[in-house]
Amino acid sequence: MNRSTQQHPLIALSFDNAHYAAPVVRLVPKPQVAAEQAALKHFGFTPTSQHMVGVTHTRAGGFAAWDTAATPQEAIRIAKLVADVAWARTTARVHPRAVLDRFYTVRAQLESQTPHLLPAFFEEGARVLVGLGREDLAKQFFGCARDIEDIHALPIDPARRAAVFREFAAYGVAGAGVLRKEATVVSRRMAPKNAYEYFLGVVLGQAERGVPAYAGAMADVRRLGTQAGLSQAQVDEDFCAAYVSSAAFVRSPGSLIHEIVRVLPARKDPELGCVLRDVVPRRAAVGDYILGLQKTGVWDELVRDSSAWCGWLEMVFAHARRYREFLQSPCMELVDAITAHPELVAGVSFDVTHVGIHAVYREALVAAGAVYEGTPRGAAREETLGNRTVFGDGVVPAPPVLGDAAMDVLHQFFVGPQAFYCDRVALAHRLAEVLAAPQAGGVVVDQVGLYVPLGVGCEKYILTRLASPLLDPDVAEELCVFFSWCVDVGLAGRWCMEKLEDFSPSLARGQAMWVNSCLVLRDREGYVRLTEKGLAEPPEDSGWASLFLPAETFRRGLADILTWHSSRKTDEKPRLGWENVALDEVAQALAMDTAFPPILWRVLFAGVYTEVGSFYSWPEHQRKALKLSNRALGQAEDIHHGCLGSELALVMGAGWHDDYLRTGPQVHQITTMWRELFGTPWIHLDDATFTDIAADVAHTGAAFFSSQPDYQAVEPRYQHTLFDAYLRLWDQVAPGSVPACNLAERIEAFRSYQVADSHIALGSTLDPSRFKASEPAEHSPRAVAEGYLDEVVGYLRTGTPLVGDAHDPKHSAPECVAEAAHTLGISPDAARYFLQLLALAHPGDANIKRWNGWKPAQLNAASQELVAAKLVVQAERKGSGRKVFVPGGWLNKSETGVGLEVWKKPHYLLWDSPAHCPIIPSCPPLVPYPELFRHVWQRYVLGDRPGYGH
Repeated sequence: MNRSTQQHPLIALSFDNAHYAAPVVRLVPKPQVAAEQAALKHFGFTPTSQHMVGVTHTRAGGFAAWDTAATPQEAIRIAKLVADVAWARTTARVHPRAVLDRFYTVRAQLESQTPHLLPAFFEEGARVLVGLGREDLAKQFFGCARDIEDIHALPIDPARRAAVFREFAAYGVAGAGVLRKEATVVSRRMAPKNAYEYFLGVVLGQAERGVPAYAGAMADVRRLGTQAGLSQAQVDEDFCAAYVSSAAFVRSPGSLIHEIVRVLPARKDPELGCVLRDVVPRRAAVGDYILGLQKTGVWDELVRDSSAWCGWLEMVFAHARRYREFLQSPCMELVDAITAHPELVAGVSFDVTHVGIHAVYREALVAAGAVYEGTPRGAAREETLGNRTVFGDGVVPAPPVLGDAAMDVLHQFFVGPQAFYCDRVALAHRLAEVLAAPQAGGVVVDQVGLYVPLGVGCEKYILTRLASPLLDPDVAEELCVFFSWCVDVGLAGRWCMEKLEDFSPSLARGQAMWVNSCLVLRDREGYVRLTEKGLAEPPEDSGWASLFLPAETFRRGLADILTWHSSRKTDEKPRLGWENVALDEVAQALAMDTAFPPILWRVLFAGVYTEVGSFYSWPEHQRKALKLSNRALGQAEDIHHGCLGSELALVMGAGWHDDYLRTGPQVHQITTMWRELFGTPWIHLDDATFTDIAADVAHTGAAFFSSQPDYQAVEPRYQHTLFDAYLRLWDQVAPGSVPACNLAERIEAFRSYQVADSHIALGSTLDPSRFKASEPAEHSPRAVAEGYLDEVVGYLRTGTPLVGDAHDPKHSAPECVAEAAHTLGISPDAARYFLQLLALAHPGDANIKRWNGWKPAQLNAASQELVAAKLVVQAERKGSGRKVFVPGGWLNKSETGVGLEVWKKPHYLLWDSPAHCPIIPSCPPLVPYPELFRHVWQRYVLGDRPGYGH
């Protein structure tokens, strides 16, 4: 880059003032002379002379000259901010965090009234921090300045904006998110060629400082170059020629290095080659790194020189020891190079025993005559071999092939390291035989140690799990072989199980006792009695005993399932269900007569459910088939375990019958079992409604789904999440209906809720130091006892159902819509949307379209009408999900709130904070929606209107 374009004349300005005997002299870049003179004039200084005294690097018009020149009426307020900057200069070196706190406090004070003063103020603070070497904090300030501009849609001076970005990019403190957004909007402010040259200069200026470009930088530069009429090859050459020689290249994101090495011209480049030979880029993939060496001509030189080759290999292995992912998979270019030149490494010792270095490299070195130091240590002994993992001297099934089955079934038979780490098949077989027939040797064995013996006596449950549509056929085959072995040794198809309420004499957890040819043992959930078929009278065919199948029936079921999976294996697109019924049909039918929504039934019977699944990523084909994320699957699994627990076997096993593979689970039997366990469903949920509450109910056990409302059955630290789930539902049920009355009862039950630190008033200052024995989130249920939700609870019991969505004032407050349209001179649709923006806490575009039944064009038309009428402002506010807002201050998003206009605060229960921190996470209004729309419109009509004076 031409550095001369980065400099300006430095001007000495002289000023007189009646209160000072000597003149005041200020040194400023020439472009800022006018702003500086205007600023000081408002403080009583008269300019007398100016002289050029040198040159200085470009610096954007900053605080306070720029703000004073732009808004002279704010001179007094600006003068106070100058004192804050001066304080920061003296304090930041010792107490940088105090500077952050002071600046953010100023932001909270000014943002609702004079947000236009804040960007330059934060930029000046960033300069102070850069001068002290605190680029990390400076980056926060620079990003904060840009956020304020976006949140309040402040007018942008293009020339000043460009100067600001060039300056702070040269400091290396323009964050990736800020630059990515600038790449998107710069073409709106500049001609295409100017936009390309400007943004390329910003990215390269930051690289000169040693700060790597962000992952998508090359794509953004290409897009701007294309708009400027350049070819991609020309853009790539402009970018790569300057970037790869910068200090930032070796620290770049792996995806950016991948892009660069693939467009580098294949020509000898000694400068770049030396860089790559001596330093492995931190996040580069090994294949990309070697490609870069090959293109620059260094690779051929390395493989001709034994000393250089061995030194380079040791550097690469050292890099892999630090960055484990670098050599965790084979790179055949490197392997082939090692084995093709054995004379270079023969007899040389390398340290390649680290867990991050794949075994193929050790094998290649040994084959080439090299040696490697030491033996694998600790975790380094782990090697993936097929579908098993070797740990020291034992073998366990490795997820996801057999690990889930092992944790879910196998550990219920075997206990202790001798069983779990059983690479000795004979030992496992013998142990199984002993467990299957504890008295076979004529000696009573009372220390069997069965732990949570769900697998024993639960043959129907096992078959149901194996007949899952999304279970991998190869895994199904392996599991069927395993369970056939269980039949062979007498573990399966032999024992009937029942749970006992109590037993005398009492047993310690894990202990067992033989009583009348039955084995009674105590697991973590209580007492269990196992009865061997033929040796004692079996229990009635109900409850747990109903899950038993005789050995031959069980073996026949395994064979049928194996055949079924084999036939599906050849299908190009196997049905998501069974032969004559789809999984979704079964899930919908089950949801109609239980409190589980369809999504939970789909996951349960699809074949992705495992006891340890939440610790792993589910296979992609399962996630795609169900159209669910890992997070959604994890939440579903948490709810299955928390709500059903060990009764999961009862619920799923109830669905098994002889024709299962053709007609799927028996819905009636499953719903009957549900009612025995949880009673008549108090509510029926669809998937969309459940998704909103899934995170809240994931740790509340059966309390949410049970017909008996008892929040005290939930672990105390999760009781508030149950309450939060109920509050997310209050506007989803028809007032006066049975589910609404049930919901009102459940909310009312929290009147007895107790929490520590209850002396802290709801709505007071949110200061974490005040909460000594609780978290702020735990205080949400207090809203019931303190009367904040009385109107909502009353509305649930006696309100009038609406035709349409209550969030849409067309249905809940039509008279307000008509009056607003007439008063403001806008269309009914625009009035409808304006009332929603005035009243609702979450009027994101997606919600508005759903509530109003609008297409995107309808929403856009209403938005543009409100903008043209100057009733709203257009801005970009993170996490809001919309582009228009009522004027005035803005509460930034927090962990519990998505951001909210200050004007709305009186209608919601919030902690006193600069951010949007609702006391109840869903931020429900304190009155029903018809009343809410009437209240906000009345405020507006009476003159209490949104604005920056609020």
